Amino acid sequence: MFQLTSPSCLKPASVWVYGYDAKWLGRSPVLLIHRDVTHKETLWWSVAKNESVAAVNQDLIALARSLNFQPPAGAVSDGKPGITVMIKSIFHLENCQRCLVHVERDLKRYLPLHSPLEATQSLRMVALTLIKINSKTERRVYLTAVKRWHRHYGSLLKTRSYPIPGSGVKRRWWYTHGNLRRAWRLMTKAPDSLFHFLDNSLVPKTNNSLEGINRHLKRRAGMSKGKQLSLMIWKLAFSRVKTNRQRKKLWDIWKQQLLP
Repeated sequence: MFQLTSPSCLKPASVWVYGYDAKWLGRSPVLLIHRDVTHKETLWWSVAKNESVAAVNQDLIALARSLNFQPPAGAVSDGKPGITVMIKSIFHLENCQRCLVHVERDLKRYLPLHSPLEATQSLRMVALTLIKINSKTERRVYLTAVKRWHRHYGSLLKTRSYPIPGSGVKRRWWYTHGNLRRAWRLMTKAPDSLFHFLDNSLVPKTNNSLEGINRHLKRRAGMSKGKQLSLMIWKLAFSRVKTNRQRKKLWDIWKQQLLP
């Protein structure tokens, strides 16, 4: 696509922020999408069997070369640890914002609304304030609430369950409140990545730019995965062209690649 139209992030003195997300078609394949969230332009996409670090790394290397090493001023992603490390390494960034929409979505799954456990209900109330944080003062209030919760209910995070003798269960033990632990780790691990947007005003706290793209790339009931994927790629490609001349050039490029 770079041979068709030059993205805004390549303009002299352009400041931009990189965003990454993935669009799944069932369990496989997955469409990996890389975007300039500042100028709302999709820069790169590829199809992979799964959202692996290797697949994303291959994309990032190709994208960095195409950008002529014009690095972004920041980045936001869905927060998968291996991919986050790769993004920071490729673009030489100290931090990468975790999309708080993704975080909130996971927290709601780990902390169900109608849980009978008081600790779960209490942590859910704190968790749902995360997306509303817009200042360092509100961050301090949130972190204080997290610490207060841990003083009251922290012992539950270490509670273990054991199999009944003779039940045939092979596991020796497990954490009784596994989802509560997962939510706690999500809310407390690498806090700098949760609140990077407060230190870098250019970086958004969510991946809404990509979430909008993903909603636009709707799956069609009854259509095969291959056709759905082709339709999504067409939509991504044509989102980059602005004029009839560019559309004709895009079609000419595809004809050269597809026709014998």
